[in-house]
Amino acid sequence: MKNSLIVFFCVLGSLITIISCSSSDQEIVMSEIEDNWIMIYAERNGKETETLENAFFDFKTSRLRHNLTGDTVEVDYAIDGSELLIKDELIKTMQVKRLNADTLQVQLKISKFNFNFLMKKNGK
Repeated sequence: MKNSLIVFFCVLGSLITIISCSSSDQEIVMSEIEDNWIMIYAERNGKETETLENAFFDFKTSRLRHNLTGDTVEVDYAIDGSELLIKDELIKTMQVKRLNADTLQVQLKISKFNFNFLMKKNGK
């Protein structure tokens, strides 16, 4: 019985650690985000959507080009911790959930819809 409780609490502690680490936002480093990113997966309100199949983000120093509406637009942005502050009527902020050498995951809200994007660097 005592060993079962120890195992239970070890498993519970591991799960809590995994969940809390995976949901944390990632601090943005300018040199890591500056690139051309293409959409590989998109969710709208928790359900997969294919309407953004050819979407991209192209980050340059303080400028972002994207085509989320179908038209390519260029807007200013700034970094605040794990947030991208966008000077755009469509997108106001993006939370960076994951950023590494070839993967970018962001969450944002457009109108009343919550989006989760998974992007990869465009291998030009």
